[in-house]
Amino acid sequence: MKTIAFTNKLLLGVLITSTSLSAQTVLLENASVTSFDSGNLGRVNFTTPLPEDKDTLAEFAVGDSITMTFTLNYEGVGSSPADGFSFGLQGGTGGDRTIFYGYLLPIDDNAVSDMRYRDGGNGRYMASGGTPITGTTTFNTFYMSEDFTPPSDSYDMSLSLTKTSTGYEGVVTIAGNSYVSSDLSFPSEIEDYAINRVGFRGGNVFTNETITNIDVVYASVPEPGTYALLLALGALGMVTAKRARNQRNA
Repeated sequence: MKTIAFTNKLLLGVLITSTSLSAQTVLLENASVTSFDSGNLGRVNFTTPLPEDKDTLAEFAVGDSITMTFTLNYEGVGSSPADGFSFGLQGGTGGDRTIFYGYLLPIDDNAVSDMRYRDGGNGRYMASGGTPITGTTTFNTFYMSEDFTPPSDSYDMSLSLTKTSTGYEGVVTIAGNSYVSSDLSFPSEIEDYAINRVGFRGGNVFTNETITNIDVVYASVPEPGTYALLLALGALGMVTAKRARNQRNA
């Protein structure tokens, strides 16, 4: 009976360890931006930082990902409806570099929206001056018109970046429509900037805009050594369970 109890505890321990390894880290939860500065920029720092050994893209392992979700709210078309609306991950010195952002042209029905980064002195401004990321696809985000006849004045959006075996996969989602770039490649200096905040640039596209329900989540995958440990524990548990059955049947 003691052997069986030990086996049950061992298998339970393996299960708990596996579950904790797949847990996500919430970096920011239910934040909001209700005003923008003179550069039409609003930013929010993470309340929980990324782990020190995973706070740059260069340190991400294959399968690691970071995702921001939020709701865009607005009342009408702004003074520059042809300008871009941008949102993304920022960091670096003073948080003034934009490592990854979606650059959207919401009233242009051509496929001209894309994914970018922006370095240098104006790196925090996620405007047209950013550099399209190598491998990005362009897409159409025609979700409002010049005469303001959108289906609603509130849109749920997200931006995610996942490390893959060939680079990175970026995904922009607007009201359930996803735009995927599956083979992105960043310059090494961008990969080396620590990520510590999210940013939004209104660009005078909308009037009385606010950003609500901002969440940022980091998800990691176990290291290969951890997988090996779990497999070894599982094998040990099965052997012990088999011995216990044999003892009962003897």
